This record gives sequence, structure tokens and C-alpha cells, in this order.
Amino acid sequence: MTEDARKRAYVTEFSDTVIALLRSAPHGLTSKDIAAQLGTTAGSISSRLSKLAAYGVIGRQRGALLAPAQRCQRYLAPNDRAG
Repeated sequence: MTEDARKRAYVTEFSDTVIALLRSAPHGLTSKDIAAQLGTTAGSISSRLSKLAAYGVIGRQRGALLAPAQRCQRYLAPNDRAG
């Protein structure tokens, strides 16, 4: 299976929902934020979010949340990805 075919196969109802949530959040969302809006836990969706980011369906940015000691990953809508 080609990389493009894998990307298309992974774009599901879940990814469409996640993309819609991310587009409504200009600064991105953490997995905890996404999970709360989906009514689930961050642990139950973190693998799926990581795969979407790895396939380039959504963006992922690492950084400090409020203070340097609070490291986090933010997920971004496809058109909002920071370099």
C-alpha cells in the first residue's frame, strides 16, 4: 500500500471530527482537550492522534503549555500547522 493510500484509508469519521475540532481552535488542542470534547479519555485516543499526525492528516507541535515545566503536545488543523 502506498503512503497516499494509507493516508486516505486513515481519514475516517474520527479524523473528520478531530479536524473539525482543531479548525475551531486556532492555537490547537491537547489530546486531553480533544478527548474532553469527544467524551472520552486522552489515553484512549492518543495513539490515533499520533497516527494522524504521523500520516500528515493533522499537525503536531511540542512545547510548553503555561510554564517550561509543563511540556505538552498540541495538535493543529491541517491548514494551521506551524513549521
